[in-house]
Amino acid sequence: MASASHCGILGLLGLFVVGLLGAAASADRSARFAEQAQQSDRVLAAGAEFLRDTIDRHERLLAQIAETAAAAEPENNEPLKRLLTLAPALTPDIAAAAIVEDGSVLAKSQPGLPDRLLLAAAGPPAGSFSVFFGARLRDAEYPLGLVTFGRPIATEGDGKTVRLALLVLDRSLFDRVNRVAALPPDAQLSILRQDGTPLFGEAIPMDEAMRTVAIPGVPLILRYEPPTAALEMAWRADWTRNAAFLGGMTLVAVYAVSAWRRRNRRLARYNAVRKAREALKIRRNLTRLTAAATRADEANRTKSRFLAHVTHELRTPLNAVLGFSEAIRRELFGPIGNPRYAHYAGLIHDAGSHLLSLIDDLLDMAKVEAGKMEIAPIRVSPVALSRSVLDIVEVSARQRSIAVAAFGVDECPDLYVDLRAAKQILINLLANAIKYTAPGGRVDFRFAGRAEGGVTITVADTGIGMSKEDIVVAFEAFGRATKAPQQPGTGLGLPLARALVRLHRGELSLTSELGYGTIVTVIFPPETAAAKQVAPMPLPPAEFVSMRAA
Repeated sequence: MASASHCGILGLLGLFVVGLLGAAASADRSARFAEQAQQSDRVLAAGAEFLRDTIDRHERLLAQIAETAAAAEPENNEPLKRLLTLAPALTPDIAAAAIVEDGSVLAKSQPGLPDRLLLAAAGPPAGSFSVFFGARLRDAEYPLGLVTFGRPIATEGDGKTVRLALLVLDRSLFDRVNRVAALPPDAQLSILRQDGTPLFGEAIPMDEAMRTVAIPGVPLILRYEPPTAALEMAWRADWTRNAAFLGGMTLVAVYAVSAWRRRNRRLARYNAVRKAREALKIRRNLTRLTAAATRADEANRTKSRFLAHVTHELRTPLNAVLGFSEAIRRELFGPIGNPRYAHYAGLIHDAGSHLLSLIDDLLDMAKVEAGKMEIAPIRVSPVALSRSVLDIVEVSARQRSIAVAAFGVDECPDLYVDLRAAKQILINLLANAIKYTAPGGRVDFRFAGRAEGGVTITVADTGIGMSKEDIVVAFEAFGRATKAPQQPGTGLGLPLARALVRLHRGELSLTSELGYGTIVTVIFPPETAAAKQVAPMPLPPAEFVSMRAA
């Protein structure tokens, strides 16, 4: 079965090579003949242009001879005789010039030229041209042949020509045309009269390879026969060599394919064994990784349950500590003998409050990680929200001499958010801004409606700022900026704020630069904004600079 398949492949390969060879040979033949056709056009164009220019000069000379001959009788016309004598010297292809009338030569430039040659083809053929070419003449003294080129000088009443001006052209005209046309080897060029009579060149029957062009203004045709036979022979020789070369290459390819198939079969067996071993190894690794992931997930859930349980258990005694310390500090049940006890009770209350806030953060973070944090959106006024938040952070801001102001609360639409979560977000952001802003600085937070819907809340400070690396760390749970001064806290404020924003399907982003403050932007989606006219976002106060311009 494998042998039959192998033979089929070799047969298809052979057919493909033969077809490719035939297509390439056909395309090459077409290209060669197309190039030959272009060369033929160039040869004809160059030869026709040169022949037209030469005949134009001869025609002007004939016109001058005819005008001079018409002025007086040729026998007594000295200017005519001088012009006839001078004509052969003007152009190398003019053998002689003459005046012929009624079958006799009245004047000629070359006395030795027989009159019979001039008279044999002196008559103009029928046609619409003012000049004519006689038939090709051959003589023992002129074996290469001569051609007469003439024009009528005078006619009788019935239109019969009685006097002609003639130029006798020899083969040098044809030789010059061949040189100018740059005739390739084995090609032939012929000059014919308009009726097809050959003047110069071989009288070759027309075939489809020949090309002709009429010379405008004169009864001449230039015919060109390209070296088609030589081109065909060269093409056959080239493609015989190509076929031999491709045949040898095909044999080499067949052998190479056979060797390649044998190698592939051995390689396939080896790869099958190797892949089976790798698959077994991957399955074992996958089993171990799945077990490890399960253990890690279980550990994470255990941690979250532990945090939720422990924080909940810690809140009960901590509430008692806060309540009793508050009662002692305020002396609700009578005066305390030593005032230092009231001071210590206040310290206990402050420490317990701080511990309670940390426990609340841990509890909220554990709920978020466990996916158990739920929100209950209600309609919240930006004015009320900002006022309640400012009341909470006002004390710490006053202690650090930091100005905190809210903008845009009156123009901003109401929000449908969870009130506790919204307050927690803003408190965390403002607390961080106050914590990392030097005394005398400023913290602004701004409410603005978005044109496409939703609300943007921006918290900007003039604090120490953060590097790009610190921003990444700040968004991690328990992360603390490495270059920031150590401040109390767990490092959960920013991650918890982002988590609460995402519960509202919003997004929180942060931009900062060392030494130039930080800007935190909270974007609530359109579904959290109540229908209300959105006003343009007001500009910040002139004295507040939050970030350096890029």
